[in-house]
Amino acid sequence: MGWIRLPRVQSVLGVMYVAIKVGMILAVEAGIFPLLCGWWIDICAFGLFGSTLSSRQESLQKAPGTIMFLHWLAGMIFIFYLASFVMLLREVLRPGVLWFLRNLNDQNFHPIQEMIGLPMQRHLRRFVMSCLMFGVCVMFALFIPSRVISFLFPSFLPFNLTIASSISPIREIQLELILLQFVVPTLLEHGNSRAGLKFLIKHWARLSAYLFGLQSYLLDKAQTGGDVVDVHENIIHQIPHDTIRDRDGPPEQDQADRDGPPEQDQADRDGPPEQDQADRDGQPEQDQADRDGPVYDGPVQILGPGFAPFKPYLRPRFFYLRLVGFLLFTAAVSIATSVASMTLPVSVGRLLMSLVGVSEAPDIYTAAIGLYAVWLVLRALNTLLHYMSQGLSTLAWQISIWSLQGGKCVVAGFLLLVVIPLLLGHLVDLVVITPLRVPSNRTPLFYPSTEWALGLLHTKCICGAIWLTNIPFKRTLDQVYQAGVRNLDLTFIFKNVAWPVIAGLSLTIALPYVAFMGIVPLTGLPYEHCLLVYRYFFPALSLILLVYLLVTLAVRRVNKLYIKVKNDKYLVGRQLVNYGTSPTELFLEEIEDSEPVQESGEH
Repeated sequence: MGWIRLPRVQSVLGVMYVAIKVGMILAVEAGIFPLLCGWWIDICAFGLFGSTLSSRQESLQKAPGTIMFLHWLAGMIFIFYLASFVMLLREVLRPGVLWFLRNLNDQNFHPIQEMIGLPMQRHLRRFVMSCLMFGVCVMFALFIPSRVISFLFPSFLPFNLTIASSISPIREIQLELILLQFVVPTLLEHGNSRAGLKFLIKHWARLSAYLFGLQSYLLDKAQTGGDVVDVHENIIHQIPHDTIRDRDGPPEQDQADRDGPPEQDQADRDGPPEQDQADRDGQPEQDQADRDGPVYDGPVQILGPGFAPFKPYLRPRFFYLRLVGFLLFTAAVSIATSVASMTLPVSVGRLLMSLVGVSEAPDIYTAAIGLYAVWLVLRALNTLLHYMSQGLSTLAWQISIWSLQGGKCVVAGFLLLVVIPLLLGHLVDLVVITPLRVPSNRTPLFYPSTEWALGLLHTKCICGAIWLTNIPFKRTLDQVYQAGVRNLDLTFIFKNVAWPVIAGLSLTIALPYVAFMGIVPLTGLPYEHCLLVYRYFFPALSLILLVYLLVTLAVRRVNKLYIKVKNDKYLVGRQLVNYGTSPTELFLEEIEDSEPVQESGEH
């Protein structure tokens, strides 16, 4: 067995071991862990959707690959959003509060090197801790809120997410188009979910710090009365409670502390001169002025790279009891937030859908529409509060401006978002749907709401295709887009956008009807034949126009290729531009000198 001790064999075996180790860790972290999270999310959400373990077992037996992939995808989405939420928490809380979580934005964090360098026991311990942490988060986000909703509102659950519902397919198409074309793009582009979530996190952290006296621990705010500790739990400073402001102290002492801290307290917070000088070395002056204490890199030494730096904090009396209260308060807030986010949008959406005559719509639509309505209300309230802070006169002036702009938007929206999509949808119905769906011996039925929804979708597609071309109408649309809502010009929109499109679509729909249903019957042709010719006239005309466009495009392409080949073959070596002192004269002289030679060559 001496051949095992050869250096080359040892290096090959080492590389193989590293490759197998990294592959196993990647399979566990990117495959097994998201799959476990997805299944745990599904199990905790049984109460929300009325599912059971036996139904999941039947689905797994029918389509195992699809079920496993969907659960893995759900787990990956949950992990991604939880990591994004942790990043927001790091921006608000004190450095070191989340010392047990890895910082993905750390430049010194190299996951591949960690996989190679750390032993398997440590990776296994991290995997178990991650499973516990994510499992608890899922329980507080889904399982416990579902039980609370079932207890408070017994008839509210389960949610109906089946697409094949009791409503008609026509209404189903309308809801899908409204959801995909209006609700989702608006919430994604103008929702500002990150800013709103960060705003809520800030207020939650401030309220928690105020209630439990953890301003220094949570927010790194000025606080007195306690022991300043570092990452190793070592006491840096000891501040007596009887000589400083406590959280329950008298107002006079609070005011004195707000006006200016005593010199001894300032010295205690700043630390000894030697420590201050050591902390100031290697740090900018502004950072030192903004911080009450230095930032220690303790977790980097203890837990490895990828963890946020640590900042000392002041530990008040009954710190661990306060911390337990803070954790219980955080759990209650998370449960209440989950309950509100599950019930409020769906309730508002169900109410709005019942007002328009849809009683049992899928809750995926009601949740989206309710969320959109709640977002509109919150946005309006935020804007009103912003202008109310500037005075009632400013608010009245702004309301008058909004009324004028709202009237313009209503008129422009009626022309561009109601009339044009309705005409285009009716034309699409005549060209595609009626010839394919309705037999020749049946009379087609037209639904204006469905035609409007289809026309809205085709209008958006046509506008997107126009932006890819260089036709003059593109510049018109770009001018309207650049003007925006504040500088909306109704005259320009009516003359250059609405009227040409409406006139063209109206003539395209009306002229064949007048010709085949009003004039042709006067010649003696039976009405049934006129109706049949009218029904198939639109698809025939569309096919002829499509063939004409394709032939024209092909002729242009072939002509362009012919000119390119001719230029490459017969213009090789021709000097088209002269860079001499007098380009025009030299170019003319060269042409005069070359003409007799070409003539003699031809003779």
